[in-house]
Amino acid sequence: ANGLTLTKVRKLMQTIGFAGPALFLGLTARTADPILGVLFMTLALGLGSFSQSGVYANHQDIGPEYSGILLGISNTFAALPGIIGVALTGFILEGTGS
Repeated sequence: ANGLTLTKVRKLMQTIGFAGPALFLGLTARTADPILGVLFMTLALGLGSFSQSGVYANHQDIGPEYSGILLGISNTFAALPGIIGVALTGFILEGTGS
C-alpha cells in the first residue's frame, strides 16, 4: 500500500486543524486592513474544520457498532460546560452584584 498510514493522515489533519487557525487568528490580531482581517478569520474558521476529521473518526475506532451512541455521550459531556458555565456566571454576577 502506497501513501500515508491512517495514523499519519489523522495527525496531519489535526495539525492543520489546530495550527492553521492559530496562525491566521494571530495574523488577524496584527493586521489593520479590514479585508485582510476578514480573509484571515475566514481561513482560520475553514482550516479549523480539519480537526473534525480526527474527532468524529475516533468513535468509529473505539467501537464501530456503537459509534452513534459514543458520539451522543461525548457530545453531551462536551456541551455540559457551556450550559453550566452560563448559569454559574449569572449566579456569580447576581451574588456579587457585579
